[in-house]
Amino acid sequence: MLGTTPVAYLRAIRLNGVRRELLNAAQAGGGVYDIAVRWGFWHFSQFSMDYKRQFGELPSRTLQRARGACGLA
Repeated sequence: MLGTTPVAYLRAIRLNGVRRELLNAAQAGGGVYDIAVRWGFWHFSQFSMDYKRQFGELPSRTLQRARGACGLA
């Protein structure tokens, strides 16, 4: 990623990892908090704001959508 700092780049990598796991957690039964912590996000409100800025929705909404797509809502 050109035009970004190393910290911002690593944050984007981690946020994408969380998103992938949230989309797969619908089948595996994982939760937002556990997945965020696994990817190194300790300040949950900051994580939620960063996630929404990156993807346009809250992480809980991503999980809800994924569960709905799997018929698990």
